[in-house]
Amino acid sequence: MAQQGVKHRSQRPAGDLAPVDMSVVKPRRQPGLLYNRTFDRILILLVPVAWFTYSSWQPIYELREDMPPQFVDVPATASAADKARERSVAQAYWELARTAIRPRYTYGSALPADPPPDFSLNSAAAAVPAPSPAKVITANRAARKSAAGLPDDSSARDRYWHKLQQVWLEPYIWQSHRQWSTAWFTSPIRRLCINIQNYVSNRFRAL
Repeated sequence: MAQQGVKHRSQRPAGDLAPVDMSVVKPRRQPGLLYNRTFDRILILLVPVAWFTYSSWQPIYELREDMPPQFVDVPATASAADKARERSVAQAYWELARTAIRPRYTYGSALPADPPPDFSLNSAAAAVPAPSPAKVITANRAARKSAAGLPDDSSARDRYWHKLQQVWLEPYIWQSHRQWSTAWFTSPIRRLCINIQNYVSNRFRAL
């Protein structure tokens, strides 16, 4: 009879089970969940840093120091003395292109039809460079040295401006290097601050 009683109690219907408190039950932790969250956090930090670094490491294009042979405007039948003199004139105008023209017109931009006033041997010989980086000072000295003792012929000026227009878009006369600059980020902020300051000043003056 005891065995039958035990057997009877063990065969309790499913409806008589005590309810389970689900607030006490701990959810199962998935094995890769913690790894995925850590990876996502690292990725969220790395993407803006990588984008800012790439945008700030900008390519800078400069004219090569070596004058291209195509820039010298001299006929093949000229004498050796005329070729040497014309090469000196061409070198002087090439230095002008590197120091006076390149800072204002970058790679890929079109040059104006007429030469600017500072594309002149007289202006190069008389120019005194303002405080600037060592590379710019060295280039200005080279331009003045190349222009020293050479006549500022208007026809030569026009000829070499035309030669510069011909070779300006050629990739072989350019060299590139990357330079760290955050101007793409700070310049708009600076302009916005100036505009806000001007707006506030104008509003106070109107009162």
